[in-house]
Amino acid sequence: MKITLHTTEFKKLYDQYDNMVQSKNYKTGKGKMYQACVKEFLSWMEQKDITVLDQITTPRVKEYLENLIVRPNKRRGGTLSASTINHHLFSLRLFFNHILDIGYADQVPVVPNNVERNSAQYATLSEEEIQMLYTYSENALEKAILSLAYGCGLRRSEISQLNVADLIFGTGILVVTKGKGNKVRDVIMSDTVIQDLKDYLFTERLDRIRNSKTSTGAFFLNGKGKRLSGDYLNKTLKKIVERTGDSELQNKNVCLHCMRHSIATHLVDRGLDMITIRSFLGHSEIDTTSLYMKRRKQKNKFIV
Repeated sequence: MKITLHTTEFKKLYDQYDNMVQSKNYKTGKGKMYQACVKEFLSWMEQKDITVLDQITTPRVKEYLENLIVRPNKRRGGTLSASTINHHLFSLRLFFNHILDIGYADQVPVVPNNVERNSAQYATLSEEEIQMLYTYSENALEKAILSLAYGCGLRRSEISQLNVADLIFGTGILVVTKGKGNKVRDVIMSDTVIQDLKDYLFTERLDRIRNSKTSTGAFFLNGKGKRLSGDYLNKTLKKIVERTGDSELQNKNVCLHCMRHSIATHLVDRGLDMITIRSFLGHSEIDTTSLYMKRRKQKNKFIV
């Protein structure tokens, strides 16, 4: 969608910035990316009834960054990647530095530091979309994958490396023995998760053992009795997504980590405390877990 600026000062500042970028022959790629980022920023300010440069304060710029973090990516689904957000921030620094260079203002707002590569790049599915995936699962294997990725919040590598011995059904505990950084943690399984895992374990997995000459202790096996790779598990999830026929869901570029990201967000929505979520996800630093709470608050702040 084409963005049009309406206020006199913003149009003037944008035109001067555009001329500067072109005169210095900055490599902007298709669509004048440096200019597009600044125009989007100024248009957002106009929507907030900010119409002159003096009204753009540092808190307002930080608020705009919060908007970028939760803004949908219209091309590939999900939210903006860290690199895209950082390009926006760089463009704003260039814009404000230009304003100082030409002497248009003596002071300009502070642009926040670049964001780190993190889960902002992963899509969050609604609970209704998660239920849709379960509905369109065709076998016990697919439901077991969903229950481990969403119901237990496991990483892709943790799902692939899971062994039958790691499941303690009597106490409802799943032991992650090969977590990130080789850390071990216990995950409490719900009754639904336990049933989904048992259904696969005692039907499809049992059949694969019977039909193979060799087998391992791996939970997920292929037809030859060997451990399924993370790539295979991820492709299986994508097949379920395609099977739903839901275009909005398909555009989200769903992956196994999206399921982990989604359960974390849903737990925040239900009011679960940060310490419990941290333990559930196996985060080393509580700051990593706090990102889910921070982003959820940011997203709620911008819902109209």
